[in-house]
Amino acid sequence: MARTIIRDVRLFDGTGATPRDRSTVVVDDERIAWCGRQEDAPAAAGADAAAMIDGAGRTLLPGLIDAHAHLFAGRGQPPFTAERAEVRALLDAITHARQCLEAGVTAVRDLGARWGASAVDLAAAIARGELSGPEIVAAARFIAPSGGYMEGMAREAATPDEARTAAEEQVAAGARVLKLIASPVPPRDAPRLASDSFGVEAMRAVAEVAHTAGLRVTAHAHGLAGARDAVAAGVDCIEHGYRLDQATVDEMAARGVWLVPTLVAMEASQAPNWAPGRPDEAARRARERWEAAVAAVQTARMAGVQVAAGTDCFGIVPVTALWREVRLLVEEGGYTPAAALYAATGAAAALLGIPDHTGTVAPRMAADLVLLEGNALSDLPDPARIVAVWRRGVRVR
Repeated sequence: MARTIIRDVRLFDGTGATPRDRSTVVVDDERIAWCGRQEDAPAAAGADAAAMIDGAGRTLLPGLIDAHAHLFAGRGQPPFTAERAEVRALLDAITHARQCLEAGVTAVRDLGARWGASAVDLAAAIARGELSGPEIVAAARFIAPSGGYMEGMAREAATPDEARTAAEEQVAAGARVLKLIASPVPPRDAPRLASDSFGVEAMRAVAEVAHTAGLRVTAHAHGLAGARDAVAAGVDCIEHGYRLDQATVDEMAARGVWLVPTLVAMEASQAPNWAPGRPDEAARRARERWEAAVAAVQTARMAGVQVAAGTDCFGIVPVTALWREVRLLVEEGGYTPAAALYAATGAAAALLGIPDHTGTVAPRMAADLVLLEGNALSDLPDPARIVAVWRRGVRVR
């Protein structure tokens, strides 16, 4: 048995509880064996420890969980042939998985790629210990209205029946969550679609398939119409939600619908238009989009909507952006540091359906842990301050 002891540390346990100073955590192999006040630690705890870590002046927290990631985003695009593109994307995804661990991210929800089955296979390979990476809750391919997303990226559906079939295909492929495109995003230079929403009936069909299979369904929704219709259709989560209004967030709160705001992706996508020398109108539109996204998060917070942290990496931002997302939830969204960190740990685990084994620091939970220099609650966490990362009890950084 390999035993690691982290002693005299400030412990944020991922439950939302107040951090506890002078704590000790004992890890045996893959799991946490004991945690509590340092003075209450079992007398024999350190007798056969392979590693004794001094936590003085440091904060220990659960491994972070990115509730909105795209591990297969990257160079797997034309001019590669289709076959080479998939191989290239898989190699990139394996690299991205390792980068997640180095950044202290020990679980992700992969929300769709052109090669959805490969995401499911990568998740399985990591679960078997064949590759190093975070736990992956994979959506396989996402489901979009015909002409409603970048060409070839989504499994398209023109009718509710086709949407139902598309959802059944993802379940059969091994998806652990289903994702639909509630707010269509037509390819560049394509004609605008007749509706700004996938439609309630089509989305309801996807939700019914997911729930029958015991899975959750989440909806990409940049615009208000798509978000409003997705909530009415019975989805479990809204991704982005940059244009939510009071009525929609009230309905989300009443139905228990989650929000993953991805503020860091909005910040990154709009920031170039704020740079000096950009046309005034471009800067104005960028600022308006950003302010709308921030207002939506604030409205959701005040309405009591459940929030989990996600980034939209690796398409727009790197995986280290999850730390920035936590900061934005505090600085822009109005969350306390503890609430923002909870959104990236225990809350995210609950959304992903994995709170029975990760997301919190407690006996019998997986030893997915991050050790940071300083006080992560008074001085917001920064990936540059990572001292160590453990995934299932194995130190990976």
